[in-house]
Amino acid sequence: QPHNIGSSPNVNFLRSATESPYFAWIGSHDRVKPDFLRLHLDFLDTHPECPVSYTYWEWIDAEGRVVGREPIKGLGELWGGGWSRYLWSIESGEVCGLQGVMRREVLPEQLMRNCPGCDHVLLSTLVFKGRFNVLPQRLYQARRFVEAVRPADYMERITGKKGHRRDLTELVRAFEEEFELLPAPASEKDRWRRLAHWIIRDKFAPDSRRWHRKFAISSTIRKLRALRRWNWLFA
Repeated sequence: QPHNIGSSPNVNFLRSATESPYFAWIGSHDRVKPDFLRLHLDFLDTHPECPVSYTYWEWIDAEGRVVGREPIKGLGELWGGGWSRYLWSIESGEVCGLQGVMRREVLPEQLMRNCPGCDHVLLSTLVFKGRFNVLPQRLYQARRFVEAVRPADYMERITGKKGHRRDLTELVRAFEEEFELLPAPASEKDRWRRLAHWIIRDKFAPDSRRWHRKFAISSTIRKLRALRRWNWLFA
């Protein structure tokens, strides 16, 4: 690009400018191990129902030395039906599937929203469509810089615009708009819309009125956590 248009517009441009059956992006400051693509593609080629295959990270410093490892948790461990996985992906906040390989045919028309948390919106949409695969090897190395990143710098990196204030209202709107685009019958969306919006707003709404939802949300989350023990949850 002739100038910085932001990471989200760049990812959307990359998707529109390519036609391969699979899609992945890797930060220019990150690294992948030699078997990264081969192992992901071997799995996806033989499991057409799987939308995303990913791996856990190693953290590396500016010189490429391993300085830490991502905890073993994530979207690959979510089971049950699509609504179960979708709601839990929002409530848990896990976005570890982003550094993996995605099946192009399941990607939404607008791949990345131009707002903070856009990766979370994308992965919640994809995990609704099918269970993610997690490779046991740590094939992705994410570079962690020592210097702190100011919120203003973060927003410029995402949107490409200077002075863009970090406002989670945009994230709430993105989640609610993507909910309406989920590949599910209207009757199912009517059934789950209120609960999904409650969880989204309780998790991300920046206003000071969270207290009036506190009991209803915490009660709902407790029920979800209890029912999650059964594979038939929301099937």
